[in-house]
Amino acid sequence: MQELTERDADIFLTNLKNTLILFAKNAAELKALEKPTFEPIYEMQDGLDYSLSDLCIDTIFKYQLLDNAIKEELMNFKQGALSIESNKWQWSAIDTDPIWTALRQIANTLLEKINVANKDYIDDYSISFDSDGNVVEKGKKM
Repeated sequence: MQELTERDADIFLTNLKNTLILFAKNAAELKALEKPTFEPIYEMQDGLDYSLSDLCIDTIFKYQLLDNAIKEELMNFKQGALSIESNKWQWSAIDTDPIWTALRQIANTLLEKINVANKDYIDDYSISFDSDGNVVEKGKKM
């Protein structure tokens, strides 16, 4: 396997921040992000599998992009999010279910701890395509 670089770690950190940003939003804020190519609930589920994976988390901490003190909190957040029952991954539950409410508070706290000042989705490494597969927008780090 190829050695992961600091750029890889920065990509992983951006994805982690975006996952937390999405979990920190309420249903109306998430719905406002919807596009034909962006489904917030799917992105949150994907973020649990990808940005909070051992590989991504270990790489972020290997390059010391976050303080080690927060690693356990991130893993606890992941476990809490993984405990969401499949029937609760819907718009109506996001603002009313106690697990969602608790995770939103935890995500906001984690964002503060990693110095993310706002809840704007970070698209530094994003690429958007039109229906013909042409690139229509690239993030500033692409």
